[in-house]
Amino acid sequence: MGLPVLSDEQMTPRQQELATRIAGRRGAVHGPFRVWPHSPEM
Repeated sequence: MGLPVLSDEQMTPRQQELATRIAGRRGAVHGPFRVWPHSPEM
């Protein structure tokens, strides 16, 4: 069992910013990068 994928509505502004930055470089938030929005300070 893994972490759930966060929707845009579930994310805080900081999490959305991070997801946007990841997707901008990679096209989408996928693979191991799906964990990062759960702890954006990392």
